[in-house]
Parts: sequence; structure tokens; C-alpha cells
Amino acid sequence: MRAAAQPTFYDLISSDGNFDVYRFQSLLFTAAVGGALFVGGISQLSSFTVPQNILGILGLSQVVYIAGKLVSPSSASQLNAVLTDLRTAEAEFREAVFNASSTSGPPASPAAMTLQAAIDRAGAAAYAKYLEKAKGAAKLFTDFAGRAVDRPKLEPSLGST
Repeated sequence: MRAAAQPTFYDLISSDGNFDVYRFQSLLFTAAVGGALFVGGISQLSSFTVPQNILGILGLSQVVYIAGKLVSPSSASQLNAVLTDLRTAEAEFREAVFNASSTSGPPASPAAMTLQAAIDRAGAAAYAKYLEKAKGAAKLFTDFAGRAVDRPKLEPSLGST
């Protein structure tokens, strides 16, 4: 298991490693209100109000933020689509393994077959196609979850389809 990265100031204004204007705006608004409270002091805390025009701008900003989130694809849905594609590629690889005509005779039972024997039956191109999708899915998963996927876990399942 990979150790979690140490938090940085950039985490306050970024989302998925990219600058996020909405988080930046929220940080600035928080700093402005905090600064105003600090300057006013504790004695004026009960009478402190945020000006109406600032509240209007903040409300409009939140509407734009929510609308942006509704129309942009989330990382989770992107990961789900990639994993669905990977499952399809794995099923195609298994089909190629167990339906391939081979000079070595009928296919062994899935439990008895080694990965190298499966690659020999299906062909290196079919395995490379599957592995390319598996590596892409692993990278996306690592970016999304922050956990690396071990190389042996990328291998296709040779179990029953």
C-alpha cells in the first residue's frame, strides 16, 4: 500500500491535481471574511454582517459551480466506463483463449491453464490489447483512489466466463 501524500497549500485550491477556480474563490472569500472579523475585533462580532452585494456574488458563483459540476463528467463515471471497457477486453481475451484452434489440442481447464499457455493460445496481440486497457485502467484508478495497482493484479482472469 502506498503512503498517502503529505497535504500542501495547493490542495486548498486544486481538485484532482488541477487548479480549481471555485476552490480559489472560496478560499479568498473565507480569507476576506476572516480578515474583516479580525480587524473588527471580538467586540464587534455581534454586529458583523456581510454586505448584500458580496452575498449576491457568492450565491451567483455557487449556481455557476453547481451547473458546472452537473455538466462535467466525474472521475468516478470515467473510471466506471474504463473498467467496463476492460471487462469487455478481458472477456474477449478469454474467448480467444478457450475458442482458439490450437495445435496442442483442446484447451485445458481454466484452473489448470497458465498465463503463458493462454497467451500462446490466444496470441500475443490479443494479450497486448487486453494489457494496454488494464494498464490504462490501473493508472486512472491510481489517480482517482491514490492507491497503486500491483502488476500481478493486472493479469486477466482465466476463470470461467
